[in-house]
Amino acid sequence: MSLEREAAINLRKIWQAHDERNEAKGWIAATNLYKILGAKPEQASCAGFLTIQAFLLADEAERYRGKNSEMEDLFYNKAKKLLMKAREVCDLETESPVYTVQWWKAYRHKDREGVSNGLIEEHKAQFLHLTPDEREKYAKLCAQKMIDAATKGHDAKSWSLTDKMLEDYFQVYLEALKQRSDK
Repeated sequence: MSLEREAAINLRKIWQAHDERNEAKGWIAATNLYKILGAKPEQASCAGFLTIQAFLLADEAERYRGKNSEMEDLFYNKAKKLLMKAREVCDLETESPVYTVQWWKAYRHKDREGVSNGLIEEHKAQFLHLTPDEREKYAKLCAQKMIDAATKGHDAKSWSLTDKMLEDYFQVYLEALKQRSDK
């Protein structure tokens, strides 16, 4: 199985486990995804746990949408901190979670422009090794592929379509990351 396919299946499993509120399944999938991204098993396990907890905190934030923006933001901020720690544990950059939770919130608020902008900025933060033009190009491509996977696959609960679309996403994402080692 290709790395792109394996990464896609694990991200889909995270999404699916989140929808099902299956913490253990999400933890395992997130752990596997961090391993694919180069983390050692112990790092990946810790980061996987923190990541699925961040997803669950975003659910708590959702409960306050339209009712109490301070509480909503409090839970998104907690999710962001967990994602930052997860990335730190794996020796990855730690700025991208700022944008991850921005697009998560925008997605739940049905703010398409906010989702797109958050995803673009999230990927730019992860692609700092690229030139500004390459960073912009790859970030926009990744953002669009992620949006397609989320809206056409995940939202329709078509997991096979989600896998295929996330595989397309990871082809671009891993290509962008690979350029780091080529330079």
